[in-house]
Amino acid sequence: MTKKNEKTAPHWGRRVGKGAYYTANIFLPLSELRYTVTKIGPSLINHLKRARHLSPSYQLEQKLREPVLDFDDAVSASGVSTTVLIKRFHRRKQLCLALSAVPAFLIISVMLVVLASNIYTPLLLAKTLALVLALLSLAAIPFVQALVCSWRLWQLRERRASQQERGGFIDFLTENHWLKTTLSLRQ
Repeated sequence: MTKKNEKTAPHWGRRVGKGAYYTANIFLPLSELRYTVTKIGPSLINHLKRARHLSPSYQLEQKLREPVLDFDDAVSASGVSTTVLIKRFHRRKQLCLALSAVPAFLIISVMLVVLASNIYTPLLLAKTLALVLALLSLAAIPFVQALVCSWRLWQLRERRASQQERGGFIDFLTENHWLKTTLSLRQ
């Protein structure tokens, strides 16, 4: 049995280590370094794992693991009929085109206001150019989504989905007038 009242010998090594740490902490930021390592370390490891997913070799390895589905298998895997998918993509395309038109109308209105003001200082022109570029970049995001919807609609209408069926994005761009197809509300 152990006696609870029995005094144990002090751990001199541990005391000397703590004393040396606290003494060194006066001159060096050891406690801040320890805090930084414990807080940033796990996020750095996660960041490096995510960066590994961006490497071309990892992406090729993942692509080779995925099964290649033909059109009928891909549609049956979605669990929705082609007519419903066409309606969904058509609605999404119309919404994206409307959202990309809003910044375009703002660009036109800003340009008309600047031209009507008859004030052509370099500062105003630089600010107007910066605003136009920002609005163009804002309009590009829904336009790219509309382009993707046009591609998906083309795949559904042509009944092509895989690379073997020539249903890839590059096939869509080469076989169609992609700009006219994307801007068209009927297709």
